[in-house]
Amino acid sequence: MKADERLAGIPVIMQTAATSPEQIREGLAAGAFYYLTKPFEGEALLTIIRSALDDMRVRRELTANLADHAHALACLGEGEFVVRSLDDARRLASFVALLGPQPETLAMGLSELLVNGVEHGNLGIDFAEKSRLRESDCWEDEIRRRLTLPEFKDRAVRMRVRKDSARWVFEISDDGEGFDWRRFLDFDPERAFAPNGRGIALSRQLSFSSLTYIPPGNRVVVTVPRDETSK
Repeated sequence: MKADERLAGIPVIMQTAATSPEQIREGLAAGAFYYLTKPFEGEALLTIIRSALDDMRVRRELTANLADHAHALACLGEGEFVVRSLDDARRLASFVALLGPQPETLAMGLSELLVNGVEHGNLGIDFAEKSRLRESDCWEDEIRRRLTLPEFKDRAVRMRVRKDSARWVFEISDDGEGFDWRRFLDFDPERAFAPNGRGIALSRQLSFSSLTYIPPGNRVVVTVPRDETSK
C-alpha cells in the first residue's frame, strides 16, 4: 500500500500477536504506525481507529490548503510567524510548506512540530496525558480550554524561516520548559500501541533533510532542499 501513491495516505492499523521489539520495528518501517495486540478490548480498537482517522483528516486538510497559497511565497527571503492554536498551526504549516519541493510531506512535518509546540510546549500536555485525552476523545477540547487559562494565554509558538543557497531553514520555538526529545526521534516499540507519540519520528523520517533540537528542547531547527536538485 505505501508504495502505491493512490493508497499511501491511508493509515494502516496492524492487528497482531507479534509483539517483540524487532517485529514491531519491522512493522513500523513498513508503514504500520498503529498497533493492536491480540486479544484487545473494543475500547482500545475505537481509540486507535479515532487516532488514525484524526491523523488522516488533518493530513487531508493540510493537503487541501496547499492549493490556496500556491503563489503567495514567491518573494519570501526570510520571515517570522506566530501561532497559538492548533488551527493556526495547521494553516501556517500548509502556507509555508509551498516553499519546499514536496509540499505535502513538508506540511505534515511542520504541522507536527508546530502542534507539538502548542500542546506539549506551551500547554504542558505530556505524552501520557495526551494518550489519556485521546482515549477519552477530548484532546482538542482540553487544548481549547487550556488556551484560555491565565498561565497559558500569552504563550505562543514562533516559526522563523530563512533560505541559504541550497536550503530552506525553519526554526520553531515555544514558551515551554522543553522536553527530552531524544526519546521521540526514532520509532519506539514501547509506544507502538499508544494512540500518539510517533509524529516526530515520522516527520524526521519523511519530511526533512535534517532535524535538530536545541537544549532544553523548546527549539527545533529543520531543513529541506530549495528544489529537488539540491538534495
